[in-house]
Amino acid sequence: SSVQPGFVVSKVSIIIPCFKQAHFLGEAIDSALTQTHPDLEVIVIDDGSPDHTSAVAAGYVADPRFKYVRQENRGLPAARNRGIEESTGDYLCFLDSDDTFAPTKVARQAALLDADPSLGFVYCDIVTIDETGCAVPDQFSIASTQRELSGNVFGSLMLGGYFPPHTVMIRRSILDALGGFDPELGGHADYELWLRVSGAGHRAAFVAEALANYRVHGGSMSKDGEHMHATRLATLVKMARLYPERFASGADLLQQSMSDLFKANQWMRRQQEETPGAGFGGATGDAGEDSSSESYPLLRHF
Repeated sequence: SSVQPGFVVSKVSIIIPCFKQAHFLGEAIDSALTQTHPDLEVIVIDDGSPDHTSAVAAGYVADPRFKYVRQENRGLPAARNRGIEESTGDYLCFLDSDDTFAPTKVARQAALLDADPSLGFVYCDIVTIDETGCAVPDQFSIASTQRELSGNVFGSLMLGGYFPPHTVMIRRSILDALGGFDPELGGHADYELWLRVSGAGHRAAFVAEALANYRVHGGSMSKDGEHMHATRLATLVKMARLYPERFASGADLLQQSMSDLFKANQWMRRQQEETPGAGFGGATGDAGEDSSSESYPLLRHF
């Protein structure tokens, strides 16, 4: 990308932790190094991976923007924190080794942080892909969630994490002040960090563009239900201690959401009772191959 004379370009560090994901790592690095943003560095933290991660990384060491660091296995949050220590950028992105960026992701987000010093971090929408890199049929759009997506998003986050870590670009100065990822919180360390940053009063901006690809596969940490439950609970306990008033407001929002769901369920139950034997499977009321001819035409009703 061309840069106008006298215009200062903020440097962006893309941190890629890797553990037993060498088969995806090359795609992640390629998507980072082909960003249109003119000033960036890409740092791979090999978290003691037993596979051929080092061999994949060796193919990129000739690029002066690339750095490879190997450490003993200490877990994902610690690997990201090592990346922060090794980085020199004004803004930081965290790209898991099985995910990828769209080419304009960094430039688009850096421009927003450059333009508005009051923003703490920006995040974007996603495309969910499978192991082969193809978009899956069942897509999730962050933009479609019924939450406050920009501004102080603490309350929205209290309803549950709704964006993966690689959608985010955050100011280095905030991490210097508040600290990085909590190594004790495993799969919820990123969720806790966004809560901590928002709880401290830093604003976020949502970019309604799918600039990050989120890969789903059998090896994802999010598949470990017991671990995710335990670390989520520990995260909420920590937030209640750090920001009790904000936590109370978030809990109130959660209760209101549950009340709305209860009322919606009551309405649907009444409609079903008024149409004995009817279900809610049909969007138009037409019988499908596996649906009842008496399916309640919910969308047509509205």
